Amino acid sequence: MNAKTVIAPATAVPRSRLRLSLDRFGLPLVFILLCVVMAFASEYFMTWRNWMDILRQTSINGILAVGMTYVILTKGIDLSVGSILAFAGLCSALVATQGYGLLAAVSAGMFAGAMLGVVNGFMVANLSIPPFVATLGMLSIARGMTFILNDGSPVTDLPEEYLALGVGKVGPIGVPIIIFAVVALI
Repeated sequence: MNAKTVIAPATAVPRSRLRLSLDRFGLPLVFILLCVVMAFASEYFMTWRNWMDILRQTSINGILAVGMTYVILTKGIDLSVGSILAFAGLCSALVATQGYGLLAAVSAGMFAGAMLGVVNGFMVANLSIPPFVATLGMLSIARGMTFILNDGSPVTDLPEEYLALGVGKVGPIGVPIIIFAVVALI
């Protein structure tokens, strides 16, 4: 038997290994470089306390990013996530100041956020409104409701147990970091 091998012509020139490496490892390398520069610039940068502060401050964004991952994986977009966070946080804080307890306050915030998310989902899935348009509208609605609900004023006199969700610690680890870790693992 005499078989000929047919090779299809290349449709694209392969990128160099350096380019592929930079695409894959470029951002982590920049992060490491920035850490090295900051370590030399400040003696406090590489301390445990500073890293815990950075993680605590970014944990809310991390929690939102976990949810946004699913939206993006389904080729969607949600522009309203920040405004819904503000509305849900305000609802939660208002319930907390009324003395209903931590569970009721957290539940109220989660319910408020979930309901606005359901409205977004309904508009996209059932009304065939493009996600960009639906969530842009919800961004304005949620931001407006947040402003109207509290006249643009901060919520004060929050109970200590409620404040502990944002600034409390379990040992040396901040509560927001633990919440983010649990959400990311689920």
